[in-house]
Amino acid sequence: MKLISVIVPAYNVRPYLERCMDSIIHQTYSCLEIILVDDGSTDGTDALCDEIARSDPRVIVIHKENGGQADARNRGIEIASGEFISFIDADDYIELDMYEHMAAALEDDAVSLVAVGMVITETTGQSRVISAPEKIYLTKEEAMMNLFEEGELLPSSSNKLFRKSLFDKVRYVNGIINEDTEIIFRIVDRCSHILMLDRAAYHYVLRDGSTTRSDFGLKDYYSLSAYKSAIEVCKKNYPDLLPYAYYYELREYYKAQVRLTNSDYYPNLKKEAFLLRQKIVKDVMKCLRWKQITRKYGREMMIYMVTAFWGYRITNWLMMIRHRK
Repeated sequence: MKLISVIVPAYNVRPYLERCMDSIIHQTYSCLEIILVDDGSTDGTDALCDEIARSDPRVIVIHKENGGQADARNRGIEIASGEFISFIDADDYIELDMYEHMAAALEDDAVSLVAVGMVITETTGQSRVISAPEKIYLTKEEAMMNLFEEGELLPSSSNKLFRKSLFDKVRYVNGIINEDTEIIFRIVDRCSHILMLDRAAYHYVLRDGSTTRSDFGLKDYYSLSAYKSAIEVCKKNYPDLLPYAYYYELREYYKAQVRLTNSDYYPNLKKEAFLLRQKIVKDVMKCLRWKQITRKYGREMMIYMVTAFWGYRITNWLMMIRHRK
């Protein structure tokens, strides 16, 4: 059995940590090195980490000053000794046979990365599943297209098992929120093949106060630079995919505009909102140069352009009036 290094960043997650760690410790695949990184917690998570480590010799605890999830993951990578690496968020949990199936898939030397599907639980308690309908082998070009088209691969580190060699001289970017999105294209570029399993084995739990559920602020705005990673990788190695990389960035900028406009911080971020609208217009004009993009996403780009020109709130108001008529 090859060693899997499981890296678990933990910051103020005491109510959820035991559930997460139990799902890792009791895996049917037992050859694990569990690196629990306490990222400067202040709610007792630090003490709980030490308590869990005393109960299982496979658990290694790192205590550090708060530096964010990317920094915590990087610290885990630095000491990881496994041939494979996995990242689990401390407020999530996994099926007990997840690593058994993922490790078996990586017995194929041609596979660099394996992914499972996710069960996403909303704050309301409702769940939805995103998973491949069957086992799918992807080239790195196909994997990038799957990400561009919001397929089942997902731009998340947590539903994947990586060969550690993929992280040679590659690290998460500190200080941004979308560190998963920024790194995934650089990692896929280093892969041979990617395998998606038809198993939803990762439980992603949304909660109030988590990064995903929090209001849109200035840090979110500056973290939009993460989407340029796809463009940079495609410019260098995959010119045929470049139009889709630009549209991918455009779509994410539009989503950010909607979030920002509906945010409580909007009155203090009007300058950023205006700059974001300008960026959307420029990206639409750029995407219109490619026929394959206009054929596939022409209607969406029209909505993006109108919304950027008039602003999301005015556009939404006009659409409501039109609907009533």
